[in-house]
Amino acid sequence: MAGLLDSLGLSQRALQVHQQGLQVAGHNLANINNTAYARQRLALQTTTPIATPTGALGTGLEIATVLQARSAVLDREVTAEESVTGSLQARQRALESAQATLGNAIGLPTDTVASTSAPGNSGASLAGKLSDFFNAFQDLATAPADITARLSVIASADSLAAGFRQTAQRLDQLDQSLDQELETQLTDANRLLGQIANLNQAIARYEGRTGSTANDLRDTRQQRLEELAHIVRFETAPSADGQITLSIAGVEFVNDSQVVNTLETYLAAPNQRLIRAVNGALPLDLVSGALQGSLEARDGPLHDLRANLDALANLLVAEVNRIHQPGFGLQGPTGAEFFTGTGARDLAFNPTLRANPAALQAAAVPDAPGDNQVALALARLAEQSFPALNGQTISEHQQTTATALAQALAGTQAQLADQRLLQTLLKEQRASVSGVSLDEEMADLVTYQRAYQASARLLSTIDQLLAEAVNLKR
Repeated sequence: MAGLLDSLGLSQRALQVHQQGLQVAGHNLANINNTAYARQRLALQTTTPIATPTGALGTGLEIATVLQARSAVLDREVTAEESVTGSLQARQRALESAQATLGNAIGLPTDTVASTSAPGNSGASLAGKLSDFFNAFQDLATAPADITARLSVIASADSLAAGFRQTAQRLDQLDQSLDQELETQLTDANRLLGQIANLNQAIARYEGRTGSTANDLRDTRQQRLEELAHIVRFETAPSADGQITLSIAGVEFVNDSQVVNTLETYLAAPNQRLIRAVNGALPLDLVSGALQGSLEARDGPLHDLRANLDALANLLVAEVNRIHQPGFGLQGPTGAEFFTGTGARDLAFNPTLRANPAALQAAAVPDAPGDNQVALALARLAEQSFPALNGQTISEHQQTTATALAQALAGTQAQLADQRLLQTLLKEQRASVSGVSLDEEMADLVTYQRAYQASARLLSTIDQLLAEAVNLKR
């Protein structure tokens, strides 16, 4: 009787083991398209044998644990590269927005951005407007007393000033868009910090209560870590109870189940944003992540673009006014400025000259309507090099400014292409370790099915033997 009862227990345990094997295989198949999931498998072990006069008698098998096919090394590498990818993607988005918004305005090369101007409209970009402006003075020099030529100068000056203002306004709008994107990224990062802390607590509670590994909860935590890594680079350290601490740039943000800090942005200087911990005063050295990429674009190429446009606008105001103010109009000298403003944002043509075209000062001597020395000098500004523009002409400086944005975007796109290739290789390598194989799981299903059927047959046989043994006493 004792032998049959032992065999009954053996068959029952076998049924339970193979049933759980089927459940694990089914769980794997259910998550076959879940990229955050790591394949699970049963770790089996034989149960303690029974000592008999004839030797140790086996009592079957049991489940030691449910193992997770996950590589901590590959997880760390994928997470780290996700930060680099996030940085490059955010930088690319910002520069592509700048290209789409400013490309035609600042005159990007035609192979970089499609022009939306009408055919033959050379004044659609700042480069075209500058060319039209100096050409109008050249025409005025040919006929300095001609009112039509003077009206052409006024129209080109108005158009040029409006072009600078519109470009500056679009840059302001880009800054606002990037600031909003930064706030969204910070909100997402702080939300993920809270979720990671909650998952830490759930993992510690489950593993402390059951003594087994919380595989699915760890999968979810790894997914949240990779989502956070896309936004900001961080470092983690494991705790003994399965939890982790998380730090950003050396500042602790998650301590086991507690969020001890959050992220915020602030203006460190005009047009310069930085990121810091809410409980800290110093900026964080983020290194990589979408936050860093957005900041790099905002305060790098786009900041340089604004600075170059302001430098060009200021030089244009100073040089044109320097030549124009001492001159003479058709009705004598006025001493009027040609342009007003302190940068691209407020550059404007003097409205008093617009109201009186005859007041344009094209002559260098009084009472000489046919004199064109001032108009010629203004036209020749187009050919002059300036130390303030790094020894370039006005047109060359404008073209350099436009090209710099195109090169920054092209460089970022090339880096991102290489980075995506690296990340794809890493994810494929991790998938070879952790991914679910349909063929393998189907094979496991068949194996566990057959094993379950055999165990059920054994249980049925033992049950029949027990019934016969009981009937012997009747």
